[in-house]
Formats: sequence, C-alpha cells, structure tokens
Amino acid sequence: MSDPKDIVDKADTFLGRYRSGDVPVLTEVVDGADARRPAADSPGPPAATAPLSESQLREIERQVAQRVLEAIQPALAELIEPALRGLTEQIKAQAEAFVRAAVANALERELRQLRPPGG
Repeated sequence: MSDPKDIVDKADTFLGRYRSGDVPVLTEVVDGADARRPAADSPGPPAATAPLSESQLREIERQVAQRVLEAIQPALAELIEPALRGLTEQIKAQAEAFVRAAVANALERELRQLRPPGG
C-alpha cells in the first residue's frame, strides 16, 4: 500500500502542473508524459453561466434518472424475472393446495349433512 505522504506529494505535484487553471476534465485523456498540458484542441474552462432554476434542475434530475433506469433495466430484468417465476410457481402451488383443502372441507360438510343421523 502506498504511503499516505507519498500520495499527497504526488497529488500536490500533479496539481502544481495546473496552477495556471488548465486542470484536465473528465473528457480529456491524461497519459504519462502527456499529462503536463491538456491537448491544444481541448476546451478551456467553461464560461460563467447563470445558476439553473429549480425547474431546470428537476428536469435534469428526471433525465438522469430516466437514463440510469434505461441503463440498468436489462440487468434488473435478469435478476428479477427468475425470482418472479419462482414466486409465481410457489403462489400457484399454495393457491392450489388452499383450493383443494377448501373443496375437501366443503364436500365433507355436505356429505355429513346428507347422511342420516346415526347412519
């Protein structure tokens, strides 16, 4: 495991390379020797923009949630469908057993009523 002081020194050295404000963003590829400066065609810092309204933030949240759901839906289906099939079979078996027991009890009551007393 790396020494914490070593990690801090490396981070400080890395950030020292970008003291001028040219900090790489997540879309830039940073690779060894190329890490000293971003590519010439990379965008500069984003221009100052007005803060987003509450409705804009809600719309962004809705879009992100929708994209996340679309991305995880196939994996969820693979996890949930077999479990649901198992539960469905279990419920069918329990319902069938319940119905059989209810029918047997009803038949037994009817047969008792049809028999003559003492017979």
